[in-house]
Amino acid sequence: MAQPKVRVGLVGANWGLTHVAAWKSLPDVDLVAICTSNQKSADAAASANGIPNAFGDPAEMMAALPLDIVDITPRPAIRAPIALAALEAGKHVIQPMPFALNLDQARRLHGLAKSRNLVAVVENLHRHSPTFRQAKEMIDTGAIGEVKSVKAFVRTNILLDPGADFPYLWLIDPDSGASALRNFGAQMLHVLHWFFGPISSVSARLKTNLPMVQPANGSAIANGVVDSASVLIDFASGVDAILDTSWCLPGQNQFSLEIAGSRGRIVIEATGLGPRNAMLQVTTNPHVAVQPMTIEERFRQGSTVESRDDALESLAFMCRNVADAVIQANPTIAAPDFGAAMHVMNVVEAAYRSNRNERREPVDLAD
Repeated sequence: MAQPKVRVGLVGANWGLTHVAAWKSLPDVDLVAICTSNQKSADAAASANGIPNAFGDPAEMMAALPLDIVDITPRPAIRAPIALAALEAGKHVIQPMPFALNLDQARRLHGLAKSRNLVAVVENLHRHSPTFRQAKEMIDTGAIGEVKSVKAFVRTNILLDPGADFPYLWLIDPDSGASALRNFGAQMLHVLHWFFGPISSVSARLKTNLPMVQPANGSAIANGVVDSASVLIDFASGVDAILDTSWCLPGQNQFSLEIAGSRGRIVIEATGLGPRNAMLQVTTNPHVAVQPMTIEERFRQGSTVESRDDALESLAFMCRNVADAVIQANPTIAAPDFGAAMHVMNVVEAAYRSNRNERREPVDLAD
């Protein structure tokens, strides 16, 4: 008897629509429903994307259909209660970061998922990117020797001159749970945690460099969140790193990571935060400059999309990872899970405590 397909319900039709092609590329998955904040927009999104069911309320969607996975993509203040309801209903969950508004809420979500043996992961596409996975293997096998220095940058101009139809102005709302560090910097923190293990302490300087945001079609809006952050990071392994992040920096979007070892250096650069157009440059000779490295085909084995080096490829691998964990009833193979997300959230909150007196006070993590 054939294995029944994994049934997915998608919540959100802004960022959520980027997930549609990835879910649909998997032959053993059915994207059976989409839910937005009202029935009219849900019907429109379902019709435009070939999704059979539309709902204006996530509770109604979960009650009406035998879903396996709920993919929750709205803003943080909305997504955490939906995730809690989904886990309480026995559904597996995937959602972006930050996955909770505070550590107490994060602990509740993680504890509930763990107690019910449910797959619960946050969206970190870099974890599933062939480029980043090849770099991770090189570090683990000692290709560049002992890691000595790590520099990480996550920079975007997303809040400079937002367009008339920009759907993410909630990013500057202090009640939204968002900030440059919580949203974009956390993406890099997940990569650093994956590469180098648990973080033991941080010191940080957090700023609001853009006090007002001027949309193309309206009045200036006060920016109530941290839009720029510089964080010094110590790992339990002895590695240390510098993370610089901003979402109001002029110029091209940048997601880059430089890892210097005793025998070589790895540089990963992407033009988008997705990651998009990710490029791996490496030297294993301390006297030779880094050179572009071809990504080995084995890191793309099982890809269900034609795209290469962009967000869709990583999205498809992420969805594959979650679906496999559900099919095998093994939450431990899905990554990064809510446990890893809690660690990253703890790092972010420690950075905020470090900046309390604007003095970069070192803060130890008590995980």
